[in-house]
Amino acid sequence: MTKVKTVKMVVLVYLLGALAGSFCHIIETAHKIGLVGLEAWTVPFMIDGIVVIAMVMRSASFGRSTQRIGFRTLLLSGGLSLTANVYAAETLGGVLFGVGIVVLYVYADWLSSRLESAEAERAREAAEARTAKRREAARKGAATRRTRARSAKIRKTREAKVLDELVHGHTA
Repeated sequence: MTKVKTVKMVVLVYLLGALAGSFCHIIETAHKIGLVGLEAWTVPFMIDGIVVIAMVMRSASFGRSTQRIGFRTLLLSGGLSLTANVYAAETLGGVLFGVGIVVLYVYADWLSSRLESAEAERAREAAEARTAKRREAARKGAATRRTRARSAKIRKTREAKVLDELVHGHTA
């Protein structure tokens, strides 16, 4: 298992722990606002379920626009989860715990999304080098075409002048 996969696995384990703590806090919040039974037990799925969906949307399997939407959704749903976790707390320690599990999870998820293996980094750098080489070749080709076009224009002007001298028999 690579180090990148190991870190991502640790983040996943952390997510499961954070979800468990958040689950309990959200049920407590649901009870505090008057929900009972199944109603209270579905609220964590509605809130933290969106957190999980947002996390999946941020994965490398999706395009950049989906990843951005996933990040915004993660911030919004994470904020809602944070609010529920803090509201459920009865002590300062409970507030800090509720804040900690949400904020640290979002941070860990952000960190894991920035991980890149050395192999992937080398491949990306090689692709960037190929792109730069192609750009440089295209720039040189465009410069050569401009130079040739100017030379052709000068040559045509000279040829026209010589032809005019031949036809009219005088020099300018």
